[in-house]
Amino acid sequence: MDLATLRAVAEHPPFDRADLETPVPAPSHIPDPPEPIFRPPSPAWALRGLLGGKKHETAVAEALAAHEVAVTQWKSALVDAESARKAAASQHADLEAKRLAALQVERARYAQECTARESRRGGAEQGGRYAHRRPWLRSGSRRSGVCIHRAF
Repeated sequence: MDLATLRAVAEHPPFDRADLETPVPAPSHIPDPPEPIFRPPSPAWALRGLLGGKKHETAVAEALAAHEVAVTQWKSALVDAESARKAAASQHADLEAKRLAALQVERARYAQECTARESRRGGAEQGGRYAHRRPWLRSGSRRSGVCIHRAF
């Protein structure tokens, strides 16, 4: 007589919260804004400047002032981009922590359900007093499987 054929193994449904096993996707990259480039006045103004015109000096001064304003705005945009990256990373970390906590709770619930299923069959599996009355202990039983919660 082969005792292995008498051993009953509890059947467990698959883990029903597979959605929690997938990590929260990382936030998309927030790029830095492009640095402004100084664009001097056109060469036509330079020729006039060589001839003694004040318009060239005025045009260069206006271009420098516009560039300084653009650099100030760019630096502000850099700070905003960095704070947006930090906020996105913080939000991602919070969501991931919540997902992991929920996954742990659900795995504990699933393990408890598996243990309860096994304990309902426990007396039969250990050759208990009423093992002969348990139909799943019979050789050739349709009930077979592996307890999934043991893999955790």
